Amino acid sequence: MSKLIQRAEIFKLANQLGLDVNAVSFMAQLDAETVATLRQGISNTLFDRHHAMFQRIAATSRILPTALLTVIAQKAVGPFLCAHIAGHMPTERAIDMALRLPVPFLADVCIGIDPRRVVALLRGIPVERAVAVSREMILRKDYITMGRFVGALPDAMLKAVLDDIRDDHVLLQIAFYTDDKAHLNHIIGMLTQERIRKIIVAANTHSLWPEALGLMTFVSEPLSRMLGDVAINEDDEVLGGMIRALHEYELWSELLPIVAWLSKPSQQRFINLPVAQEPVIMQGIIDTAHTLKMWNSLLPLVRLMEPAGRQRMSGLAAALDESVLDDIIAAAAEHDLWLPTLDLVQDFDEAHQAELALTLARQSDATLASLLRAVAAGERWEQLIAMANNMSAATRQNLIERGISQDGDIVGRLLNAAADAGVWDEALTAMAGHAEILLTLVQQLPLNMQKNLIEEGMSLDPGLLGRLVDTARRSGAWEFALQALAASPAELRESFPEVLGKLPQEQQSKLRAQARELGLERLLTS
Repeated sequence: MSKLIQRAEIFKLANQLGLDVNAVSFMAQLDAETVATLRQGISNTLFDRHHAMFQRIAATSRILPTALLTVIAQKAVGPFLCAHIAGHMPTERAIDMALRLPVPFLADVCIGIDPRRVVALLRGIPVERAVAVSREMILRKDYITMGRFVGALPDAMLKAVLDDIRDDHVLLQIAFYTDDKAHLNHIIGMLTQERIRKIIVAANTHSLWPEALGLMTFVSEPLSRMLGDVAINEDDEVLGGMIRALHEYELWSELLPIVAWLSKPSQQRFINLPVAQEPVIMQGIIDTAHTLKMWNSLLPLVRLMEPAGRQRMSGLAAALDESVLDDIIAAAAEHDLWLPTLDLVQDFDEAHQAELALTLARQSDATLASLLRAVAAGERWEQLIAMANNMSAATRQNLIERGISQDGDIVGRLLNAAADAGVWDEALTAMAGHAEILLTLVQQLPLNMQKNLIEEGMSLDPGLLGRLVDTARRSGAWEFALQALAASPAELRESFPEVLGKLPQEQQSKLRAQARELGLERLLTS
């Protein structure tokens, strides 16, 4: 359970014990579920310990007139015992007494009642009486007790009470302390859009953002999205108050999943707010994502950030400990978030780009395959090439070979993209030393691209042709080598006899025989 549920449970426990919340602040060391279990256990003990005695008192009360019982209840029994006896009395008699007792006394009785034990009684009380008691409890600011009754009241009574509450901050606090969180979905459905907006504004006016965030957390995902969108549409002052309050209470872990549910326009407005761009705020968001492994909630927002903000986030992320890259890559692979991840890391400085390259080299084949699929889908080849150029030759070769084992067409698409993007130099540098792979891939390219690739490759690395020939010799790919040469520029063809002369005599003979079969013997003569 969340920090917000824990906060609500601690306040409710203090209320139940009649203590100031500071007296039970040590409970913050326990999780919310444990505190809730303790609170409910105390309630059950109070009601069950003297169950038989309360039954006998309720049975004895049947012989007395209701008017006399009302006097005894106020003068002798008191609200605490009345709360325990009420559930054992005949419903009609209990309702009659509720109509006779003063409203302040009934409010005192409500403090000790477990609403689950008096559902029939609550359904029988006139709506006007319930509204009167509600007003008394609001005067006392006893929102915790009111929250306990939310799930037990019939709809007509609940709506009448909600409509009677004029102060929106009161409604927000009652919702925060509601025991039956599932019932909040029903309550939100009873409110108009304008009322919901006023509740959000009241959260800022009365410094109740934890309670507002709690409401967003407790309801279903569609309602949470709706509440979040309403909040995001408020002015910068309201949103600034929200963000600063959530930072102060360290509630980013609660907010990030909600932001992930918002509409794209709302997400974009949130992440680009000036207050969200402040270094201390952004650091808090990033620290939370890193510490609690919530990159899957944060990364989608990166794509919506303006360049300056993204660069700031990139710098802060890079400054975290070395495990951050593993965590980001794990989130990207698991949740298919490679494109926003590439957006984030493209602003890394050279040192961190090199570290990223090493981190990628440690990843599994499955992770590498998911990266390559995302790069292909998002046409991010140029960035991938730049990352490859930060790797050692051995690491680069390992990744290329593993990439091909996952997707045999992937490097071919890389070369196509390199041609389109005008980054032949970088692509060929990344492929340097991989003549056998290049030979296999170049055969799959269009003829004009083969010519470009060979020409560019030779200008970058004069020894490339020699390695391609050697590879052709070992792999028996002479036919392709000759055809590629025939399609190459004249100056390249002129150098081929010199390269051929360096081959063993046996290989020269085989190559000449292959050339004669293809009608390309002219290529082998000066």
